[in-house]
Amino acid sequence: MTNPDLLKQEREWREIEKRERVEAAKEALNCSKCRLAVTEETMALEIESGNFILTQYPPCFANTNKRDEHISPLDTVDDQEDFTYWKHLSRATQQQYHDRVEEHLDKALAKLDKFNPELVALFAHYQVAYHIRQHYLARGGVLVLCRSSDDVHQLRRWQWEMAHADGTLSADTGDKVMEEDEVPWVVDCERWQWPHDANLLMMHQSALWRRRWRRRQRRVEEVRVRWALIMEERWRQREMLQLKQASTLTVRLYCRGELWDVRELERSPDLEVVSWTGRMTRSTGF
Repeated sequence: MTNPDLLKQEREWREIEKRERVEAAKEALNCSKCRLAVTEETMALEIESGNFILTQYPPCFANTNKRDEHISPLDTVDDQEDFTYWKHLSRATQQQYHDRVEEHLDKALAKLDKFNPELVALFAHYQVAYHIRQHYLARGGVLVLCRSSDDVHQLRRWQWEMAHADGTLSADTGDKVMEEDEVPWVVDCERWQWPHDANLLMMHQSALWRRRWRRRQRRVEEVRVRWALIMEERWRQREMLQLKQASTLTVRLYCRGELWDVRELERSPDLEVVSWTGRMTRSTGF
């Protein structure tokens, strides 16, 4: 039986996913700063690997971020999914998409004398979809965990070491095959490249990450200010708690050796608590 809470979480996750993809599409279609170095060979690799979906319009990249907590192991799930969220885009955004495709078509037709119309049109869609995916991954990709350029270099080095240890480097994917005693990090060409990045995904992500440096710094400063206010409030609450504890006196009242009552009384600095052995504790000021 499916858990209703998990279904609710799945619906909420889908809404968040849809909203992020729509916002990424709007941001990419209005972006004029990104310079994408993609080729038709890159598109062919994406289609062959199944990352670029041609069965939907417009063509789009597959979404690998899927939640399956609510799915029973005995159930079968339909693999079809709206990867593009095209129906959730406004008409103005859809028109922007078509305008971007036409821009890429005009650039390609101006450079080529002989061309395949279907291939040129598909490559134009691929460039627009690739640009949208870059802005989408910039919101939740692995590079968002990097706080500085040192973190980026450490991440790149770790990926090279893992790829070298797994033996997954090959000439077919554009990676350099190295000897067992050769450290990937000391190779100059690999100091700035990423393993298994034939589609140049991580290269463009790194460029976009560097471009958003000021935005991240502003975000860090805002978080630091909020955290300072929180710490100041916590400090004020601790001071009030200490003052309250210092201004009260806990008195235990006994009757014939048994605990009869526990009370908190206000402490008076001018009065002194006097205790008589064998009798009930009392104060001349209370």
